[in-house]
Amino acid sequence: MNTLKRKVIHFILNIMTWVIVFIVIFPLVWMFLSSIKQPGEVYAYPPILFSRRPTLLNYIELFKVTNFEKYFINSIIVTLSTVVITMITVIITTYSLTRFRIWGGNVLSRLYVIIYLIPHIVMIIPIFLMMKTFHLLNNLFSLIITYLIFTFPYSYLLMRAYIGSIDPSIEEAALIDGASRIGAFVKVLLPVAVPGIVATSIFTAILCWNEYLFALVLVPQENVKTLTVGVAGLTEKTGIPSWGMLMAAAVVVVLPMIIFFVIVQRKIVIGLSAGAVKG
Repeated sequence: MNTLKRKVIHFILNIMTWVIVFIVIFPLVWMFLSSIKQPGEVYAYPPILFSRRPTLLNYIELFKVTNFEKYFINSIIVTLSTVVITMITVIITTYSLTRFRIWGGNVLSRLYVIIYLIPHIVMIIPIFLMMKTFHLLNNLFSLIITYLIFTFPYSYLLMRAYIGSIDPSIEEAALIDGASRIGAFVKVLLPVAVPGIVATSIFTAILCWNEYLFALVLVPQENVKTLTVGVAGLTEKTGIPSWGMLMAAAVVVVLPMIIFFVIVQRKIVIGLSAGAVKG
């Protein structure tokens, strides 16, 4: 009876899981299917799920009518630059604060947490005025600096949990074998910390890739807009709301993150689970 009860519970949980997955995935599936529909099919009632004549016309118009290619390149530049700078500084900072006794180290750790807890929207006016003072408005560098303010504390919290869980004895063994401190850090610690680095990088990239408010305020000029701002202004650019083109734009925006997430999902799980062993 107990075995039958467990099977029934397991079956019900599986059904519930698939229902939740369907609810989450369906908007993405609908978005993709709508992006390859004919103009008349997008507005058809009752709605048509699958197009009778799939087309890439919406994607062609997207890159022909708008500056979408420029938006995409700008987002790539901002995201990659922010991730690289964030990870280099976070790894060095985390390693220093977890492996050495530094005066004021605990204060710095608490300060990072406080910065992370501050709502981003309350900082938009001070940051705007600062960028205006230094003549950095409509410059991608202003976005990179701004994103670093938010990504660093978040990344620090993740990497501190992970690096703090790595046994220092592996570095001590390398030092005994004649490796320098930098050599032990680069050749011993970093390879072990790869899952945590990948997990932190992907979450940092998602934060930068999807950010809208600061991109709207700091870089409103057409040639430096990022994807989020560019997609929001597509209806103004074309003059009429083309839902097929908007769906195509949404697919192009989410696809890089989905592909990246699928490729590194195993390392993300390993990094988060290992980092949770020790706080």
